[in-house]
Amino acid sequence: DALPILALSGCAVAAKSARTAPPALVPPAAWSATAQGVSAQDTADLAAWWTSLRDDTLSALVTKALAANTDVRVAQLRLRETRAQRAITRSQLYPSVNANGSASGSKREGSDATGNFGASIDASWEPDVFGGTHAAIRAATAEVNAVEADLHATQVSLAAEVASTYVELRGLQKRLEIARQNEPSQAETLQLTEWRRQAGLA
Repeated sequence: DALPILALSGCAVAAKSARTAPPALVPPAAWSATAQGVSAQDTADLAAWWTSLRDDTLSALVTKALAANTDVRVAQLRLRETRAQRAITRSQLYPSVNANGSASGSKREGSDATGNFGASIDASWEPDVFGGTHAAIRAATAEVNAVEADLHATQVSLAAEVASTYVELRGLQKRLEIARQNEPSQAETLQLTEWRRQAGLA
């Protein structure tokens, strides 16, 4: 008798669960959000984060390092090269015009001088029917963005290395200053200990 009752109760629970099933959640097709308290200006300030320390010496050291570092110079030249290559690729979308000019003159004895002038203009344009030029421009732009990111990474790494070394130097200088300030009291303690030893108290 207990088995039919359990079976019926199970069916009731299953039916109730089916009726109270949570609705399916459909995520939005796209979304965007901005972190609170973060602005574009704050992000731009991160490029020169060491200036927030308000240490003129550190700022001067980082500036000199960025100007003299070989890796940074190579990255800057690489960025100029990729930007120039992108400009060349983009120019293929527009007509090209070539102009030539020539002039010549002659004068014979007993006659007036004569001159000949000529000019020619050639124009050509190849439409981007299949989108190959646009694809090349997108690839060139991606290359420029990648090289620019490498340059920024090199600059950030160098600035961090300079700042880390500078902070370490300042810390050692502070420890040396504290040690020098403690030197008289340590010398006094040593003298007192020596007197206690001589008196047989230590």
